[in-house]
Amino acid sequence: MSFGAQPLSAVFFQHMQIIEIYRSIQGESSFAGVPCIFVRLAACNLRCSWCDSEYTFTGGKKMSAEEVEQAVLKLAPAGLVEFTGGEPMLQERELVPLMERLLARGYTLLLETSGERPLEHVPRAVHKIVDVKCPGSGEGGTFRMSNLEAYGFVVLGVIAGVLFPVIAAVVRKYFPQQQGVNIPRWLVKYIWLLVFGLFAGVIAFAIFLRAHPGPVTNWYEPFLAGFSCQSTIDALLRPRR
Repeated sequence: MSFGAQPLSAVFFQHMQIIEIYRSIQGESSFAGVPCIFVRLAACNLRCSWCDSEYTFTGGKKMSAEEVEQAVLKLAPAGLVEFTGGEPMLQERELVPLMERLLARGYTLLLETSGERPLEHVPRAVHKIVDVKCPGSGEGGTFRMSNLEAYGFVVLGVIAGVLFPVIAAVVRKYFPQQQGVNIPRWLVKYIWLLVFGLFAGVIAFAIFLRAHPGPVTNWYEPFLAGFSCQSTIDALLRPRR
């Protein structure tokens, strides 16, 4: 079995396969709006139709877990760290001990995973952002139900799986694609402004509630868990690859 140009032995043997390590703003879960270090691991065993990180399927740099730890320390001596991919749990053997060391240093850790791989060995203190794949992704039914005990935040891809098809149906009905006729530019701009405004509002809401904790925090975490703004944030804050 192989993952693109990387054989399975190369992914697991001695070193971790790392795409990038960088600082940005967290765009998911109740940590949205918080500065965060992202450790993006290479390789994925799923092929979702709307994947926004296909560049992680191959390539990357071989780094020992100790080198990854030092890279994180260099960016910030404490704070929030997310392991993402690809599918980070394909490198579980090296990843779990690294998580334990970073937790011991006082970092708050997030793990973004599809939930297809078992999570029972991930430290309980790690917040799991489980991206359960909806049928529209082409990878529906891959979630491992035994992972419910390790449940953290669940991102169901509601916008991509439900709202976009509804918007598309409305556009097809009222703005049919006939020869020489395109969707009005004002409508495209309106939809993009609506989506961007929604994402910005979610992040602002998270920052406000973290600064003013209260009873409302009992329900805002599940609410925020359904929104993912990370790709938008990275596109705005980081140069194009």
